[in-house]
Amino acid sequence: MIEMTTIRVLVVDDDPDFTVLVRDFLEDAARAVFIVESSLTVASGIETVERGHFDVILLDYKLPDGDGFEFLDRLEKSHIRVPVVIVTNHGDKSIQVRALEAGAVEYLTKGSFSTDLLERTCIYAIGMQEKRNQNGSGPGVGVLIEQLVDLTRDSVRAQTEATSEIREMRRELAAGVGSIKTDIGNGLMATNAELKNRREACSKEHAQVISEVQSMSGLRWILEWIKTNNTLAAVLFVCILLAVALAVVLLNFVDADKIKGLKDASSMLVPPVTGRTRWIA
Repeated sequence: MIEMTTIRVLVVDDDPDFTVLVRDFLEDAARAVFIVESSLTVASGIETVERGHFDVILLDYKLPDGDGFEFLDRLEKSHIRVPVVIVTNHGDKSIQVRALEAGAVEYLTKGSFSTDLLERTCIYAIGMQEKRNQNGSGPGVGVLIEQLVDLTRDSVRAQTEATSEIREMRRELAAGVGSIKTDIGNGLMATNAELKNRREACSKEHAQVISEVQSMSGLRWILEWIKTNNTLAAVLFVCILLAVALAVVLLNFVDADKIKGLKDASSMLVPPVTGRTRWIA
């Protein structure tokens, strides 16, 4: 079994939760064993570095008693050759460039951490510092330099790839949301049109039903009148029967006059026969 290299990390950050996050990530590291300590200010960080040995420093840019540039300057004046990885927020590109110019070996962006990225960045920073020092005083120089060959700028590339993936996911999400909004808008328009057509159809049917109800109401009035006026209804019924009988009589009279007229016409056409009829043999 190969003995793993031990790397001591100092986190200089006024947020204790950030230190806990770094410790949790590095506990799962596969290439080395990481021991993590912390300081909350520039002054305490310098004192901690002067008092003990550390292989890499994770330095927050903003601190209560100064900033990362002041910390780097004090390290330089104290001739402390510990690789520093500056930690910034998203979008602080100018600060990252200034930090590298001021002596930081690498930089990380808060919110983009992973175990692999943090481990690679620490190993990369140690390897770069050893190349600067050229004295071979770091932990496991040979192992770290071999890893450095494979990890050259991997941390930066990993951050760039992660950022690109996040941007692409945001673009896809925005496009998906836009498509959903369009579909919802079209669906609402179609639904409103359908509802409008249904309302118009219902209005027509309602008007038709009202008209039929009104017609039935008139008939109902007549029926109710007949129910409440039995004597008048009987008289009305008798009158209707007499009217029907009179109509039948008139029709028969008309037919009798027509028949008599036809007989008179036929008698005029055929002369009457008088005397005896004589048969000729």
